[in-house]
Amino acid sequence: SVERRLAIMRDPRSGAFAVIGVMLMLLLKWNAIAALLSSPAGGLPALVVAPIWSRWFLLWIARRRPARKQGLGAEFSQHLTQRALIVALALPILALGIFFHAQIVLAVLLAFFVTLLIARGANARLGGVTGDIYGLTVELGELIILLVCAATLRS
Repeated sequence: SVERRLAIMRDPRSGAFAVIGVMLMLLLKWNAIAALLSSPAGGLPALVVAPIWSRWFLLWIARRRPARKQGLGAEFSQHLTQRALIVALALPILALGIFFHAQIVLAVLLAFFVTLLIARGANARLGGVTGDIYGLTVELGELIILLVCAATLRS
């Protein structure tokens, strides 16, 4: 049930799969960053753009309906206006304009598509988004951008 899923997410103890997932994400990020830093094509743009866009994805997903009426996720989303979301888009667009590469645009679009899927899944399974979903959005968005750029900027 939705209540059971939310209770599990509220539990501060980490399960084995959560620990394995975090370790895998850290290893993938480490390898992507190492590949970008050693890339003759130059990976610095991806290293700048990835964290900026992944944090904007958090703002976008925070505008969705919160799963709980109370909690950090709900409180954060209550104070985030549509206008603030649009204003906050200025920095990611500026970063993309300064560090323009077709591969980076592709990576950002793919990461945003995954963010859409996360929002849809959270809504279906939890009745909305939570603070844990915010964190997942940031980490997964950044990872996708870094991995796509590491794979495509190697030439």
